[in-house]
Amino acid sequence: MEFSASGSQLTLWRMRSELLYFRKWHGPLYAWAVKALEQGWHRLRDLKNRKRAPEKSRESAAVVALWTRAYQDTRGGAESPPQPW
Repeated sequence: MEFSASGSQLTLWRMRSELLYFRKWHGPLYAWAVKALEQGWHRLRDLKNRKRAPEKSRESAAVVALWTRAYQDTRGGAESPPQPW
């Protein structure tokens, strides 16, 4: 399964919301840790599936990239990006 344009946009919105929530209620370190754990999981999934399930590998690489973008867009959960997302 690969992300469609709308699927990746929805995933990005969810990630931004998570970062904003965790930064507001738990602090910047917690927001960063959530991002790092999610990215770590998907990096491992990417490595595991490179040969036997390349579509899953590409999906995981896309999720890692989306987390990076969400973190940058929200400045680590510090601010909500301008509308529309």
